[in-house]
Amino acid sequence: SDTYRHGVCATLNQAALPTMARHGVPVNDLYAAILPKLAELQNPKDCHFNAAGYTLLGSVVAETILRELGAKGR
Repeated sequence: SDTYRHGVCATLNQAALPTMARHGVPVNDLYAAILPKLAELQNPKDCHFNAAGYTLLGSVVAETILRELGAKGR
């Protein structure tokens, strides 16, 4: 089905965690970041977000990249 189903992200993220950890890949859990405001920031019956949602996600991505770059530069 092409219909968005709430909760799929959490299931897939949990499945991916062991592999990411095994290979030392940093995890940026955007689902956890947006979940508290999901009803406000996600388009109804869709996996996409409104402008405020993408702004929040972009800031989380930027913070994670800067943190990782800082950790690598030490």
